[in-house]
Amino acid sequence: MAGSVWGEVFRVSTWGESHGEGVGVVVDGAPAGISLSEEDIQKCLDRRKPGETKYSTPRKEGDKVKIMSGVFEGKTTGTPISMVVVNTSQKSGDYSNIANVFRPGHADFTFDAKYGFRDYRGGGRSSGRETIGRVAAGAIAMKILSELGITVTAYTKQIGPFVCEEEKMSLENIEKSPLRMPDLEKSSLAEDYLAEKMEAHDSVGGMIECVISGMPAGIGEPVFGKLDAMLSAAIFSIGAVKGVEIGAGFAVADKCGSENNDGFYMGADGKVKKHTNFAGGILGGMSDGDDIVLRAAFKPTPSIFQPQETVNRDGENVQIEIKGRHDPVIMPRAVVVDDGTITVNSGDDGFHADLDTVIHGGTILVEKSYEGLEGKRVVVNGGDITINASDDGINAANSGDDGANAINPGANAAGSGDDDSNAASSNNDSSAAVNSGDDSSISGAADGKEPPQMPPDTENGSDMQPSQDFDPENAPSGGNAPQNFDPGNAPSDGDAPQKMQGGPGGEGNSELYIKITGGTLTVSADGDGLDSNGGLLVTGGTTIVYGPTSDGDSALDYDGSAIVTGGTLAAIGSAGMTESFDEASTQPVITYYSTETQSADTTITLTDSDGSALFTVTPEKAYASIVLTCPEMKLDATYTLTAGTDNEEITLTDIITTAGTRSVKTMSDPKGGKMPNNSDNKGTPPSKPSDTAE
Repeated sequence: MAGSVWGEVFRVSTWGESHGEGVGVVVDGAPAGISLSEEDIQKCLDRRKPGETKYSTPRKEGDKVKIMSGVFEGKTTGTPISMVVVNTSQKSGDYSNIANVFRPGHADFTFDAKYGFRDYRGGGRSSGRETIGRVAAGAIAMKILSELGITVTAYTKQIGPFVCEEEKMSLENIEKSPLRMPDLEKSSLAEDYLAEKMEAHDSVGGMIECVISGMPAGIGEPVFGKLDAMLSAAIFSIGAVKGVEIGAGFAVADKCGSENNDGFYMGADGKVKKHTNFAGGILGGMSDGDDIVLRAAFKPTPSIFQPQETVNRDGENVQIEIKGRHDPVIMPRAVVVDDGTITVNSGDDGFHADLDTVIHGGTILVEKSYEGLEGKRVVVNGGDITINASDDGINAANSGDDGANAINPGANAAGSGDDDSNAASSNNDSSAAVNSGDDSSISGAADGKEPPQMPPDTENGSDMQPSQDFDPENAPSGGNAPQNFDPGNAPSDGDAPQKMQGGPGGEGNSELYIKITGGTLTVSADGDGLDSNGGLLVTGGTTIVYGPTSDGDSALDYDGSAIVTGGTLAAIGSAGMTESFDEASTQPVITYYSTETQSADTTITLTDSDGSALFTVTPEKAYASIVLTCPEMKLDATYTLTAGTDNEEITLTDIITTAGTRSVKTMSDPKGGKMPNNSDNKGTPPSKPSDTAE
């Protein structure tokens, strides 16, 4: 196929179809000796891959890149660099209904008109997945440009009618916005607008702005080799782009020369500079040394879940209603939280994801929330995180299990996702393509069914497997784990067991879990501190939970199993529904009940037989129970626990050792701790804000 090669000195050739075996690119012209790894490429691909937010398609692709040639011992060799990404989530059968029908807004008709034949599976070569090759090539180009002091920054400038205001834009906000908008106020408005259009089964257009800094003057050729012409050709080749402008762009039509000309002056560094940059960094087809500013307008995703008029290959007028997976808006591909400083004040969830909430680092303060972190799977791999919640601090649950809104005013990392725009049914065919289904559930052992499974620990303690159809090689950075684990024996050497039994707390769901592998996590919750409708796994980090003061909730609450293999954790709260860890844990745990409620600000200290303090904390709330574990605790050793007015000597005879005397009367044997037999003691959590709450 002609038209798949771009560039002269740096030559890029992309290949592959969205529903073929894979897609890829060959890059020729990269100089030898440039440091390059698959990780360098993967960072860029992770930013564009589907399924990262609720505003991207539900196709589940890991987009794992493999360098096939042109790199040796971490350096480019000067020979062609070939890269491939294998497709793993094709649903080609979803497209059989459109084999004979032309989708409005798609290239179906033009491909058929040109070739008399087309690959109707998701658009084939015209699919958005073709851009994988461009992104991979771009990662190499950026490595080369960085050696020259040239940087490229792109972000969402506009979605629908909402345009970022220059005075409110900050590049630091790009990764804080699920839409990658540097104006957080406009981002919030755009999110509401998108939610409205998604509800109406419609899509939205927008604009990307790109700023190239550090480009020296004189790059480009006059006439047919103009720099702006070459850049525009490259941008226009992206499937959904319908307009490109440089600098002031189309606004120059309304200007006079006296308004549009950029006056020159000599800078203090002895270089020629401009007072303004209406030219967008390019004059006469050559760079002028200023920032190159270009914008691309993207059309709305043509695949919308609404009846549309079209024709088929037989020349008949038909009606089409597209089903399947598609982006409601093309521009953003958001990421999980890797770094930065984020402060959230929310009347609902602080961070909410329909699938996975993953934190790898950064400083995060949830000053106010209903629930602090929520998702089907909540993973904390690092960072300094503080959560204040009027209900649960962290909640692992299916979306809607607690009546939560699909959209929340906090930080949103919801998963959904497909680069294609998908299948359809015509008015004379009642069959419809099937959307990617919900992940199946596995009941807990309490009813005799298969017990819930948890992701095993690894050396770096950061693996996770979000869902059944998630690419098993590409969990969020930090590793991965297979979804289904074979039954295994009790863990050893600090590893979590491969199979975890459900507990009496309920029927745990293997696809729901809270996992803590690192970082410092402090939770203050009026409801449950850590609440998992599946399992709980702690392998590292330092976690302090100031749980509820009412007996209707617990500092730890889970429906499957709870295992600790490492790290420090103190869950401090009321005694009425205390839950501890399971016997399958490999690190000793103390579950302690105070004879009376201890006042806030009374210190808890654990000392060894030598009098050395292993753990000290001063709770900010009153408490009557403590679940405590830390790496220094050893079986058969004796420790002294001081908690307010209590002072008790405890010998760790079991992996889960219970001590103290609980004043609550309505108790039965628990999983690790104790819990009431009657559900009337559960209490009433605070009211969940309504969808219409301001």
